[in-house]
Amino acid sequence: MSLITDGHCTKYGYDDAFGHLPTVQITTTIAPCTGGVGTMQKFDRGFELMTMRVAESGATSTIEYDNFARFHAAYEPPPNGILPDTIVAMAKADYVDGP
Repeated sequence: MSLITDGHCTKYGYDDAFGHLPTVQITTTIAPCTGGVGTMQKFDRGFELMTMRVAESGATSTIEYDNFARFHAAYEPPPNGILPDTIVAMAKADYVDGP
């Protein structure tokens, strides 16, 4: 599927199993919509939640969820390329059952 808006052409790719979850997005500014830069996503199919994203630059972010599909943690590369081969926790959440 391609969408053309404001001179940009965006193509989307969907998961192989069901063609439901968006796994690839490629954007270009040159007609006829070939080439361009893209992002890639991976999903937890059961909860339909994104678990990993690779940006145009190759930077990888991951998201973790608990067994109830609640957000647990998000990890991203540090800003400004300080430690290019590492990821750091950008946010974490813990859930506690109380009386």
